[in-house]
Amino acid sequence: YKMIIRSHQVPKDNSGVFIHESHFQRVLTVFSASNYGHTRNRAGAVLVYGSGTQLEYCPMDLGVCPPFEIVVKQLSRGSAGTIPNFGIAAEVAAMQHQADPHNKSLQKEIKQQAMALFVENKTILWENCVANDSALTGYLPMETWIPICTTSTGISDLDWELVTQLVADVMEGNVEYMRLLGRFHVSVAEPIKNDVNERIVNDLFKKIMKADASLHQLIGSFCSKTGSTQPMILERFAGMLQGAGLSASEVAAVQRSVQTYSGDKGTVDIAACFSAWNIGSGMRSELQLPPHLDQLVDRLALLMVTDADGLVPRSPSAVAQALMDFFVSADRDRDGYMSIGEFEQRIMQRIADMQFDCRAEDLEAILRAADFTGDGNMNFLEFLRLFGRRETGAASIASLNMMDALTFLIWLHRNALAALFRFIGVHGKVTRDQVFWAFSCLQRVANGDLDDDKVATLVDSITFGETGKVDAGALLSAFKLIDLG
Repeated sequence: YKMIIRSHQVPKDNSGVFIHESHFQRVLTVFSASNYGHTRNRAGAVLVYGSGTQLEYCPMDLGVCPPFEIVVKQLSRGSAGTIPNFGIAAEVAAMQHQADPHNKSLQKEIKQQAMALFVENKTILWENCVANDSALTGYLPMETWIPICTTSTGISDLDWELVTQLVADVMEGNVEYMRLLGRFHVSVAEPIKNDVNERIVNDLFKKIMKADASLHQLIGSFCSKTGSTQPMILERFAGMLQGAGLSASEVAAVQRSVQTYSGDKGTVDIAACFSAWNIGSGMRSELQLPPHLDQLVDRLALLMVTDADGLVPRSPSAVAQALMDFFVSADRDRDGYMSIGEFEQRIMQRIADMQFDCRAEDLEAILRAADFTGDGNMNFLEFLRLFGRRETGAASIASLNMMDALTFLIWLHRNALAALFRFIGVHGKVTRDQVFWAFSCLQRVANGDLDDDKVATLVDSITFGETGKVDAGALLSAFKLIDLG
């Protein structure tokens, strides 16, 4: 015989292909069943043969069978091994398999795997990328990106360049890491209410609003510097957020959202960033002002952003900047707070300039409503809560990152949860207490850093039927990895 090609045996060297020397290189084992026998073997291989006297083989290690185009690319790179007396060119292989109906589904599967990797390791990837991008440009060269991926994930035997090219455009050898890491998230659908994003960032917004004076003085300094931030200030910001009771995942979510609004020379558009938090939190709706005061708030907000020539900014970022400028001008002692007296003095000046009619008692009523902490002053977040743009359905970057921290473990372990729900549920349905217990246990077992309050926020957003139960399969199917593009 000239050659025996066999399978169904893990090669001795745990690769995808093995040439048996004892059979004079005439016996070849090809094996592509990843994790066979729980050995964590991730390797596989394909043989490419058409006609001629050579057989080429291409070992892969992506955890799943790759699309044939990628195999061809690997062969074209010259990464394949060669066995004498057999052979085929990569171009011929591509021609033979160009109409393969499985290519799209395989490519989709690999993209799903890559998305999961990026979401799972988003926090550490982001931190390491920012550490190598002091100007916060949002870009890193591929030669810097690859070792960051390797060290951040602990996966060194993966072609990170190839994985990155599968899910993102690489322009002139640079990876737009902020956009790439911001694209992939875990979304939820029915039977989970769509306001869960808003509720999560609402809790986060309130924690920061109730923080001590030092944090709001720092936020005030952000505002007065028109968004200019240095890494040292951001580090102080992170430390103070922890002191305000935010968890590690919440701090990381806030940091990423701040850094995402970066501009030239390491500056950050603080006004646009905080405005997005406010919109995503739905805080304005909680004020429940009487209609005439609600209308007055809108008129005052318009008055604040109108310039000396009577012009109103059109873009959301310009409106956010104008509101922040008003706050800074009213905060005369630069302590990060605007007292009621400081606000009245500044707004009365604008009212007089614009010949605007406003009763003093109405002004005091809306200021008391805005004073969430009850200390007689307004910090910048309380100010935004009252006068910021009122949009609905806008998920801020902070809320998306918080959702990832809360939901990724559930998506990742959905099969285990399905088995658990089959055991503890009745006729495929589970109660609120059972869901809360299962999700809380998962957080502890998988070393998640979310507290029970966050889990309760998610569980409270689930629609349980009249019997107080929800279909377990429908619930777990509601968690999906998505690409925001």
